[in-house]
Amino acid sequence: MIISIALVFCSGWFLYTACRIARNCNIARPLGLPIIISAVSLNDPLWHFISLFIPQKYQHTLSIFFRLNIYEKYSWNFADKYTLHDKYGAILVLVTPHHVELIVADWQAATQILARSKDFGKPTQILKKLDNFGQSLASVEGAQWRRHRKFTAGSFDRAMDMDVWRESFTQAGQVLSSWSRAGSIDTTHSNIVEISLDILFKSCIGIVPRHDDSNTNKAAQVCRDMLTAFLQRASMPEKPWFLRYLTSSPDKERAKLAVRIFGHAVGSLLEDHAGGGPTQNGLLSSMARGFRNMQTQETALYLSKEEVQGNLFLFMFAGHETTANTLVYIIHLLAIFPEWQDWIGDEID
Repeated sequence: MIISIALVFCSGWFLYTACRIARNCNIARPLGLPIIISAVSLNDPLWHFISLFIPQKYQHTLSIFFRLNIYEKYSWNFADKYTLHDKYGAILVLVTPHHVELIVADWQAATQILARSKDFGKPTQILKKLDNFGQSLASVEGAQWRRHRKFTAGSFDRAMDMDVWRESFTQAGQVLSSWSRAGSIDTTHSNIVEISLDILFKSCIGIVPRHDDSNTNKAAQVCRDMLTAFLQRASMPEKPWFLRYLTSSPDKERAKLAVRIFGHAVGSLLEDHAGGGPTQNGLLSSMARGFRNMQTQETALYLSKEEVQGNLFLFMFAGHETTANTLVYIIHLLAIFPEWQDWIGDEID
């Protein structure tokens, strides 16, 4: 009986997959581009469940038919580099049971795609995962996007550039001094993460959190601590989808608590700015103008408290992650290849 049910289930799944692939191939064929077919999708829960029971050596054997070793993981193209495009061309189509994906490695085509936002919308369903603190520039489109951009883009000007440069110079000097006294360095990650967060706070809030008794600095320090706690939780490997609903994680609860406390601290800073408090350059000062408009009922030009929180998180999260990881990688490469250090120095000068 169990074998019969299993056979019926497998046959049904195979038929469903074949029909979906055939339908998506019909969608992709008029494009006239090379088509790569994968029997599984990145977001396919069944495949994720089955793959837990397939030894790694057999997964590679199965990839002869399904190319699973390439498409089953996010960021597969980082390991693949240009291999796929060398074989099939600069632009190709990936067809899976769930979607038709255009893969582009041509700068002219990419420029057109990025310029035509109405024709090529953002993957808002994926980006909504960033809305832990509220909607932001990343997760909205159309008129909503233009409203968010109005109160965020204006803060990144010449004055901001100079503030960031001065803070970067100060922070780098302090870290280099610390490293020179240490004798040997085992890791650069913790120092670089701290630098990137401090510089981001300077550009987003207008201050670098210091441990003193002022209300503004207290709120900024709380923001920094809670953001660090949340980012540590967000960077942990995800459990399989079916275990997430069966177990409760203390880390998950701490992340939720960090979101709430971060929101209260941002609200305190926002009230200070909206009430005519600190006037430093920064993203928060720019968004506070929109918050004041909301309080005075100018509803066409406003940002809610949640939207201010969401945009602060977006810029801090995106800037922190990319800046810190890139700098760590650069420092390690320069240590391995010292002949490039003089060239880098000349370029900076």
